[in-house]
Amino acid sequence: MPLMVTIRTKSVLLATALVVVGATALAATPAARLGIDPAHPFYLQRADRYLLLVGASDRQALTLWRSDKGFDWQRYLDDLAANGFNYVRQDATAWTGLVGIRRYAAQFSQPRWAFAQGGSGAAVDGQPRFDLTRFDEGYFSERLVPFLREAERRGIVVELTLFDDCQSRRAFADSLYAPANNVNSLGLAPGDDPHADAALSNRRLLSIQEAYVAHVLETTGEFGNVIYEVANETGGARWVTHFVEFIHRRSPGALVSAGEQSSSYDPLTGPCDLVVKHRGEGGLYQTDEDVARHRASLVKFRRAGKPVLHNEFFLFANRSTDDPNFVRKMFWADFTGGGHANFYDFTWWRGGGHTVGEGRPSQPPPSGILNAARFLRRFVEDGNVPFWRMMPCDELASGAEARPFVLAQPGAVYVFYLTTGGGVTLDLSADTGTFTARWFDPREGKFGNPFEVEGGSKRCFTAPDGNDWSLHVQRGGAKQ
Repeated sequence: MPLMVTIRTKSVLLATALVVVGATALAATPAARLGIDPAHPFYLQRADRYLLLVGASDRQALTLWRSDKGFDWQRYLDDLAANGFNYVRQDATAWTGLVGIRRYAAQFSQPRWAFAQGGSGAAVDGQPRFDLTRFDEGYFSERLVPFLREAERRGIVVELTLFDDCQSRRAFADSLYAPANNVNSLGLAPGDDPHADAALSNRRLLSIQEAYVAHVLETTGEFGNVIYEVANETGGARWVTHFVEFIHRRSPGALVSAGEQSSSYDPLTGPCDLVVKHRGEGGLYQTDEDVARHRASLVKFRRAGKPVLHNEFFLFANRSTDDPNFVRKMFWADFTGGGHANFYDFTWWRGGGHTVGEGRPSQPPPSGILNAARFLRRFVEDGNVPFWRMMPCDELASGAEARPFVLAQPGAVYVFYLTTGGGVTLDLSADTGTFTARWFDPREGKFGNPFEVEGGSKRCFTAPDGNDWSLHVQRGGAKQ
């Protein structure tokens, strides 16, 4: 039997309105759409619920769909929902990788694109060329719409990435934009960037891009669980701005992120509704210091007064580390930094997470990664943590071994997280009265016994051991 939980803003839920047990779920209210409450601008709101987004993604699910290696898009969504994830990032269609998709035929055994094929001549993959002025309507009705509908039924927010990076010569030659792969005479040559500001002067190219975005918006307009991301790691500042504003004009009220940019576009001051960041310097997470450095940069992004989505970080896929504990640490770093997290290791549901073509059967991520979301969700729910009212307040705590990550509503509730145990001093000098504290083990998903602590001074706490721990401190006595 499904466990249905209706949560309003005076209580908390990590997912939208639903705990899913097995594959049974509750349909979302059609009128409920994602929005941002100016009173709590760092979190999305749907109806009367604030959302803390925690995700894990394979961005090519619409291209994979059902593969000979055992990938199944519905089981993928079931895995997410059953383990407390409520956020995925998904390419609206594949723009690059034509040769690779054909090379790994068992993995991509049912590839499909948003555009119609059948033009004269063959593309680089040996298949008919694309006509970018014609849509494959079946792709939209049989893949994009069902995916969004089933994600919505499971309480999952989908960030749709509209364009992807193909700036390099190799990526461009393998993309739908290359002259060899389409019949549309776009005036592009190897080395050209179809998302540079110069694209705004290429009327044939721009009209194709605009028609594609308009069709995605029209097709997905019925769903309330969608964020539109203009581009992944590509785009000139004016080109990105053009499409942020284009989406806002075509779909008033739609939430738009510009995407992680390699241009001068500034998401802090630009017209995008959300800020996104990726894995940071070099893309590597190998030490707790890397986690702390990332969190510090995420907190700086909050200057924009917008939700901050950490929508891409890897483990095996960029050979950072093979330690799934880093996923848990990143989730907690993002949560206590007042942001949202999406783990993206593009081969987990297609193999072991190491390489695209390793040949292993489809499987979900290791239990340590799945538990990372489930247990964070449990902490927020069982602790009744009003995260939308809280803010990063690292200055309120200090530690001998490591600086704690602190999220707090001063005077009411404090959460701090330690990547490596140790002692912590929490400053309650300005907050008189009695507080109840509980240690939480994020590795096992369990609260310890509550104990009381008096405010009015600095208080010292020592983690149970040298692993990572969180402490929840809330106003009121333990018996209340």
